[in-house]
Amino acid sequence: MTQQINLFNPVLLTQKRYFSALVMLRVYLGFMVLLSATCGYWVWQLDTERDAFNVAVKTQSSELKILQDSLGKIKLDAGAAVKGLSQDLQAQRLKQLQREQLLAALKKGHFQAGAGHASRLKLVAQSIPAKVWLTEIKADDGVLQLSGFTLETALLNEWMRRLEESPALIGQKLSFIKVEQSAAPSAKSVWNFTMTTALAKPLPPAGGTP
Repeated sequence: MTQQINLFNPVLLTQKRYFSALVMLRVYLGFMVLLSATCGYWVWQLDTERDAFNVAVKTQSSELKILQDSLGKIKLDAGAAVKGLSQDLQAQRLKQLQREQLLAALKKGHFQAGAGHASRLKLVAQSIPAKVWLTEIKADDGVLQLSGFTLETALLNEWMRRLEESPALIGQKLSFIKVEQSAAPSAKSVWNFTMTTALAKPLPPAGGTP
């Protein structure tokens, strides 16, 4: 027997299902929990990164301060070194200038071997008698003055003769000598003296004014 089935019968159709308010509430709560967890993770991660950044900034600040201090010290050391080098350079330039002046004077004939200040001082030191002591020496290009004291005045004449005969005092003669007894009561046998030599004046020409 043939049967007909009505496919459009509401009983045979798939029933439509609708979300109930409870299901929607559960879904919403789950979503909020997930969102809260995600936000909490983000906040924690941001805090962690912020702390790490602060630590890095402090470390870099400390390193920068150390570098600045080191740079300041290097500048001070460099400044002192440059100042020292500058002073050495000036001293070398002064020595060079003195050498150039000496060389120029030698070329002009202002100095003769064995007739400079050093030669005269060496002569005085080597020829001074044992009982004669010097307290002052004055010397320039044409004058030599010796001051001191002695226990025997006779030694001064012999000493002066030796000085005048030396090549270091060529052209100079005794121009002044002063000898006087010391005023100190306890030094009655001590004589103070001053001897001066100077360039000998050339003789005037015959028939000229003396």
